[in-house]
Amino acid sequence: MAYNDIIHSDSRGDSIKLIGYATVTEVLPNGRLKVKLTGSEEIICAPLLPKHLSIIPKINQGVFVLSATHKKSIAKDQIINGYWVGPLISQFDKLEDEDAESAKSLIPEGPTRPGRDIEGIPKAKGLYPNNDDISLQGRGSGDLILKDKQSVLRIAKFKNDNRLDFNSNNIGYLQLKDNEDNTSTINVVANKINLISHNGSHTYNLSDREELINSDSQKQIEEQSQSIVYGEKLVQFLSLIKQYVNSHAHPYHGLPSDPAQTKLDVLSFDLESILNKNIKTN
Repeated sequence: MAYNDIIHSDSRGDSIKLIGYATVTEVLPNGRLKVKLTGSEEIICAPLLPKHLSIIPKINQGVFVLSATHKKSIAKDQIINGYWVGPLISQFDKLEDEDAESAKSLIPEGPTRPGRDIEGIPKAKGLYPNNDDISLQGRGSGDLILKDKQSVLRIAKFKNDNRLDFNSNNIGYLQLKDNEDNTSTINVVANKINLISHNGSHTYNLSDREELINSDSQKQIEEQSQSIVYGEKLVQFLSLIKQYVNSHAHPYHGLPSDPAQTKLDVLSFDLESILNKNIKTN
């Protein structure tokens, strides 16, 4: 049965519509939408879902409208007020801005088919959730996926902004894992990782109302914050110093110590190699 079919009757036996498909014409405050149903005037709809889940469609996207009241006319049965659910999206790679006509490919009266199945595209493997996953997909390159024994928050998952090509080079993610040995693991992966505290002697703006850390503050953090050290590399250098202190000798009072190998190893050690400049903190 098509979504614009008559699917119920009122107490007088007159047929009424309970659900319709509409195009968004205007986004109003408080989650309300002005939409145009097929063959109808524009109406204002309230969101059916609570504000805890905020997904506001864009203009020209398609939504389902559930009937609240009706006006019986000779020509048509018209929804006067309704509640919207949407937007309707036909495939994951069209999440950013699929228009109402294209999204119709999912419903019986749609003029087109959804297109090639994403699961059959090798380069797209891993981009979108499996059927067993619970996920929150963003319009852009970020998402949150809850799997059986792990949760993953990701960003930059598209290669060169291609929504059908997985970014295996520098995708950023926070991965929480429930291991088989009853331990837990958190992996933080990105090109640059910053561990920043509000406390401390710095002037970083960490509370921009729109971006939290804007591009100017990001650059300031990368240029001024302190690099984390490689622990094993630091221990290697300290071990050389320990050996030198324990074994060096001076031929006479006031003269430099003998040029032993341990001294040469300490003096030639590359101190910059101790720093991990991809992970910084204040």
